[in-house]
Amino acid sequence: MRLAKLNVFIDESGDLGFDSTKSSRTFIVAYVITADPERTRIDIKRLRKKLRQKRKLNIEEFKFARDSEVVRVNVLKEISRQNLEVGYFAAEKTAVKEDLRKRPDRFYNYVVVDNVVTNIVRNYDLKEVDFILDRSMSKDSLKHFNDYLERKLSWRQVVEFGKEMPKVRILHNDSRNDQCLQLADYFAGAAFAYFERGERKYFSYIEKKVRFKSSWGKISW
Repeated sequence: MRLAKLNVFIDESGDLGFDSTKSSRTFIVAYVITADPERTRIDIKRLRKKLRQKRKLNIEEFKFARDSEVVRVNVLKEISRQNLEVGYFAAEKTAVKEDLRKRPDRFYNYVVVDNVVTNIVRNYDLKEVDFILDRSMSKDSLKHFNDYLERKLSWRQVVEFGKEMPKVRILHNDSRNDQCLQLADYFAGAAFAYFERGERKYFSYIEKKVRFKSSWGKISW
Protein backbone atom coordinates (compact mmCIF):
# COMPACT_ATOMS: atom_id res chain seq x y z
CA MET A 1 0.00 0.00 0.00
CA ARG A 2 1.28 3.46 -0.90
CA LEU A 3 1.00 5.80 2.04
CA ALA A 4 0.64 9.55 1.70
CA LYS A 5 3.12 10.07 4.52
CA LEU A 6 4.99 7.96 7.02
CA ASN A 7 6.46 9.23 10.27
CA VAL A 8 9.40 7.44 11.89
CA PHE A 9 10.38 8.40 15.44
CA ILE A 10 13.81 7.18 16.53
CA ASP A 11 15.44 6.91 19.94
CA GLU A 12 18.05 4.77 21.64
CA SER A 13 19.00 3.39 25.03
CA GLY A 14 22.40 2.49 26.35
CA ASP A 15 25.62 4.40 25.72
CA LEU A 16 28.24 4.51 22.99
CA GLY A 17 31.16 3.75 25.29
CA PHE A 18 33.23 0.60 24.78
CA ASP A 19 36.18 0.83 27.16
CA SER A 20 34.78 1.91 30.50
CA THR A 21 33.54 -0.59 33.08
CA LYS A 22 30.63 1.82 33.55
CA SER A 23 29.51 1.48 29.93
CA SER A 24 26.39 -0.50 29.13
CA ARG A 25 26.73 -4.00 27.71
CA THR A 26 24.04 -3.38 25.10
CA PHE A 27 22.93 -0.59 22.80
CA ILE A 28 19.31 -0.41 21.64
CA VAL A 29 17.75 1.55 18.78
CA ALA A 30 13.96 1.73 18.59
CA TYR A 31 11.98 3.29 15.76
CA VAL A 32 8.25 3.91 15.97
CA ILE A 33 6.36 3.95 12.68
CA THR A 34 2.98 5.60 12.26
CA ALA A 35 0.86 7.33 9.62
CA ASP A 36 -1.16 9.22 12.25
CA PRO A 37 1.13 10.74 14.89
CA GLU A 38 -1.41 13.39 15.90
CA ARG A 39 -3.81 10.75 17.20
CA THR A 40 -1.05 9.32 19.37
CA ARG A 41 -0.01 12.76 20.63
CA ILE A 42 -3.58 13.51 21.72
CA ASP A 43 -3.87 10.19 23.57
CA ILE A 44 -0.55 10.67 25.39
CA LYS A 45 -1.53 14.19 26.43
CA ARG A 46 -4.76 12.77 27.83
CA LEU A 47 -2.83 10.15 29.75
CA ARG A 48 -0.59 12.80 31.29
CA LYS A 49 -3.68 14.80 32.30
CA LYS A 50 -5.28 11.70 33.80
CA LEU A 51 -2.18 10.91 35.87
CA ARG A 52 -2.06 14.49 37.08
CA GLN A 53 -5.71 14.50 38.13
CA LYS A 54 -5.97 11.01 39.64
CA ARG A 55 -2.50 10.50 41.08
CA LYS A 56 -1.36 14.11 41.57
CA LEU A 57 1.64 13.53 39.29
CA ASN A 58 2.97 16.60 37.53
CA ILE A 59 4.78 15.02 34.58
CA GLU A 60 6.55 17.32 32.13
CA GLU A 61 7.77 14.50 29.91
CA PHE A 62 7.41 10.71 29.90
CA LYS A 63 10.92 9.27 30.25
CA PHE A 64 11.33 5.55 30.85
CA ALA A 65 14.61 5.79 32.78
CA ARG A 66 13.29 8.18 35.41
CA ASP A 67 9.55 7.44 35.58
CA SER A 68 8.03 5.56 38.51
CA GLU A 69 6.65 2.04 38.21
CA VAL A 70 3.04 3.23 38.11
CA VAL A 71 3.82 5.72 35.33
CA ARG A 72 5.73 3.14 33.32
CA VAL A 73 2.88 0.65 33.46
CA ASN A 74 0.30 3.26 32.44
CA VAL A 75 2.38 4.47 29.51
CA LEU A 76 3.15 0.94 28.32
CA LYS A 77 -0.53 -0.02 28.46
CA GLU A 78 -1.39 3.08 26.42
CA ILE A 79 1.30 2.20 23.87
CA SER A 80 -0.19 -1.27 23.48
CA ARG A 81 -3.47 0.34 22.36
CA GLN A 82 -1.93 2.67 19.79
CA ASN A 83 -2.07 2.12 16.03
CA LEU A 84 1.66 1.94 15.38
CA GLU A 85 4.49 -0.46 14.69
CA VAL A 86 8.03 -0.56 16.00
CA GLY A 87 11.37 -1.76 14.77
CA TYR A 88 14.44 -2.64 16.86
CA PHE A 89 18.14 -3.01 16.51
CA ALA A 90 19.94 -4.44 19.55
CA ALA A 91 23.71 -4.75 19.79
CA GLU A 92 25.72 -6.71 22.29
CA LYS A 93 28.68 -4.32 22.27
CA THR A 94 31.34 -7.02 22.53
CA ALA A 95 30.24 -8.06 19.02
CA VAL A 96 30.96 -4.61 17.52
CA LYS A 97 33.99 -4.49 15.22
CA GLU A 98 37.09 -2.69 16.43
CA ASP A 99 36.98 0.06 13.79
CA LEU A 100 33.44 1.00 14.83
CA ARG A 101 34.39 0.95 18.52
CA LYS A 102 36.98 3.63 17.80
CA ARG A 103 34.40 5.78 16.00
CA PRO A 104 31.20 5.76 18.10
CA ASP A 105 29.65 8.43 15.86
CA ARG A 106 30.09 6.15 12.86
CA PHE A 107 28.74 3.19 14.81
CA TYR A 108 25.66 5.23 15.77
CA ASN A 109 25.01 6.42 12.22
CA TYR A 110 25.44 2.92 10.83
CA VAL A 111 23.16 1.05 13.22
CA VAL A 112 20.47 3.72 13.19
CA VAL A 113 20.39 4.60 9.51
CA ASP A 114 21.09 1.25 7.86
CA ASN A 115 18.54 -0.70 9.88
CA VAL A 116 15.78 1.89 9.80
CA VAL A 117 16.14 2.87 6.15
CA THR A 118 16.45 -0.69 4.89
CA ASN A 119 13.28 -1.89 6.63
CA ILE A 120 11.29 1.22 5.69
CA VAL A 121 12.18 0.96 2.01
CA ARG A 122 11.59 -2.78 1.81
CA ASN A 123 8.19 -2.72 3.46
CA TYR A 124 6.50 0.60 2.57
CA ASP A 125 5.75 2.31 -0.72
CA LEU A 126 6.35 5.93 0.17
CA LYS A 127 5.47 9.31 -1.19
CA GLU A 128 6.70 11.23 1.81
CA VAL A 129 8.57 10.31 5.00
CA ASP A 130 9.63 12.23 8.08
CA PHE A 131 12.43 10.93 10.31
CA ILE A 132 12.21 12.49 13.77
CA LEU A 133 14.95 12.16 16.39
CA ASP A 134 15.58 13.68 19.78
CA ARG A 135 17.70 16.81 19.60
CA SER A 136 21.00 15.64 21.10
CA MET A 137 23.70 15.90 18.42
CA SER A 138 26.26 18.62 17.88
CA LYS A 139 25.88 20.74 14.76
CA ASP A 140 28.61 18.86 12.87
CA SER A 141 27.32 15.43 13.92
CA LEU A 142 23.79 16.39 12.96
CA LYS A 143 24.82 17.44 9.45
CA HIS A 144 26.85 14.26 8.95
CA PHE A 145 23.95 12.13 10.17
CA ASN A 146 21.41 13.87 7.92
CA ASP A 147 23.66 13.58 4.86
CA TYR A 148 24.30 9.91 5.54
CA LEU A 149 20.60 9.16 5.99
CA GLU A 150 19.62 10.89 2.73
CA ARG A 151 22.37 9.11 0.78
CA LYS A 152 21.42 5.73 2.22
CA LEU A 153 17.71 6.29 1.52
CA SER A 154 18.46 7.32 -2.06
CA TRP A 155 20.63 4.26 -2.59
CA ARG A 156 18.10 1.81 -1.17
CA GLN A 157 15.02 3.44 -2.73
CA VAL A 158 16.27 4.41 -6.18
CA VAL A 159 19.27 2.24 -7.00
CA GLU A 160 18.38 -1.05 -5.31
CA PHE A 161 14.59 -1.04 -5.58
CA GLY A 162 14.05 1.22 -8.60
CA LYS A 163 11.45 3.35 -6.83
CA GLU A 164 10.86 7.07 -7.02
CA MET A 165 12.62 9.01 -4.28
CA PRO A 166 10.06 10.20 -1.69
CA LYS A 167 9.99 13.65 -0.20
CA VAL A 168 12.16 13.44 2.94
CA ARG A 169 12.43 15.54 6.08
CA ILE A 170 14.86 14.85 8.92
CA LEU A 171 13.82 16.60 12.12
CA HIS A 172 15.71 16.87 15.40
CA ASN A 173 13.11 17.88 17.99
CA ASP A 174 12.99 18.40 21.73
CA SER A 175 11.35 15.26 23.11
CA ARG A 176 9.63 17.35 25.79
CA ASN A 177 7.45 18.76 23.03
CA ASP A 178 6.83 15.56 21.08
CA GLN A 179 4.84 12.76 22.66
CA CYS A 180 5.75 10.34 19.86
CA LEU A 181 9.44 10.74 20.64
CA GLN A 182 8.59 9.98 24.25
CA LEU A 183 7.03 6.70 23.11
CA ALA A 184 10.18 5.89 21.12
CA ASP A 185 12.10 6.46 24.35
CA TYR A 186 9.77 4.02 26.11
CA PHE A 187 10.20 1.34 23.44
CA ALA A 188 13.98 1.71 23.66
CA GLY A 189 13.95 1.76 27.46
CA ALA A 190 11.77 -1.32 27.79
CA ALA A 191 14.00 -3.32 25.45
CA PHE A 192 17.15 -2.08 27.21
CA ALA A 193 15.77 -3.18 30.60
CA TYR A 194 15.15 -6.62 29.06
CA PHE A 195 18.53 -7.19 27.40
CA GLU A 196 20.75 -5.29 29.84
CA ARG A 197 19.17 -6.35 33.14
CA GLY A 198 16.87 -9.26 32.31
CA GLU A 199 13.71 -7.32 33.24
CA ARG A 200 11.30 -8.63 30.65
CA LYS A 201 8.06 -7.42 32.27
CA TYR A 202 8.12 -4.00 30.59
CA PHE A 203 8.87 -5.36 27.14
CA SER A 204 6.04 -7.88 27.46
CA TYR A 205 3.47 -5.07 27.38
CA ILE A 206 4.54 -3.90 23.93
CA GLU A 207 6.18 -6.83 22.14
CA LYS A 208 3.08 -7.38 19.96
CA LYS A 209 3.83 -4.02 18.35
CA VAL A 210 7.25 -5.20 17.12
CA ARG A 211 7.41 -5.71 13.35
CA PHE A 212 11.15 -5.46 12.70
CA LYS A 213 13.96 -6.80 14.86
CA SER A 214 17.63 -7.42 14.26
CA SER A 215 20.69 -7.76 16.45
CA TRP A 216 24.41 -8.24 16.77
CA GLY A 217 25.94 -10.70 19.21
CA LYS A 218 24.20 -13.14 21.51
CA ILE A 219 20.93 -11.24 21.76
CA SER A 220 17.89 -13.45 21.30
CA TRP A 221 14.45 -11.95 20.76
